[in-house]
Amino acid sequence: MDDLLLYNVIGIIPNHEDFAVSEILRQHREIGLDRFLVSLSFHPQMTPASDLIPVLCRRFAYVRDAVAGHGIELAVLIQSTVGHGWNGKVPLTEEPWQKVVYVNGQESPRMCHYDEGFRKYVYDCIAAISRERPSLLLIDDDVGVRMRECFCPKHIEALNKALGVSYSREDYEKLCSPNNPLRALLLLWRLFQPCRGRKGIGRQHRAFYPYQ
Repeated sequence: MDDLLLYNVIGIIPNHEDFAVSEILRQHREIGLDRFLVSLSFHPQMTPASDLIPVLCRRFAYVRDAVAGHGIELAVLIQSTVGHGWNGKVPLTEEPWQKVVYVNGQESPRMCHYDEGFRKYVYDCIAAISRERPSLLLIDDDVGVRMRECFCPKHIEALNKALGVSYSREDYEKLCSPNNPLRALLLLWRLFQPCRGRKGIGRQHRAFYPYQ
C-alpha cells in the first residue's frame, strides 16, 4: 500500500508572512510535519487585477526561502478563483469581466469562466506561481459551476447551440421551474458541463514542470 502523504494548510495573512513561517517551523519541530500547503486567494482584488499576481508570488517566495534547509516541502493551495466572490458594496476590482448570472437574472459577484479576460488572468496566475517552483499546486474545489448558473449571454449562446434552440434567459427560467419535465435534463447538462479553462490551467502548470 502506498504511503499516505499528509499536507497541512497554512494561511498567509498579508504583511504577516513571518507568522506563517513560524507556524510551519513549529509544526515541523513539534509534530514532525514536513509537507505544507500555503493557501493563497487568487480572487481578483485590484485594478488591473494582474497587479495581485506578483504580490502573491512574493508572499509564497518569502515563506519558501525562510523554511529552506529544514527538509520541508512547500506547495500552494489555489483558492478563490471561480467559486468565491466578494459581496461587499464596493467591488474589489473594476475589471469589465462578465459576472455569473443566475437563472432568475440576478448577477453574482463571481466572475464567469466563459470570459476570456478572466480566464487569461487565471492562466497568468498559474504560470506565475508555477515559476516559484512549489512542490505541487492543489486547486480548490471552487473551480466549477453550480446549480442555477450560469445564464450570462455567453452561456446562453453555448446552451442554445448545444440544445439546438433559441431561448432567452427568461425562457430558461421557465424551463427550470420545479413543475417542468425538462428541468432535470437542463440541470444535468449544466451540472456536468466542465469549467471552461481547466485545460489551459494544466498547460500553464506543465510549461514550468515539463517533467511531470
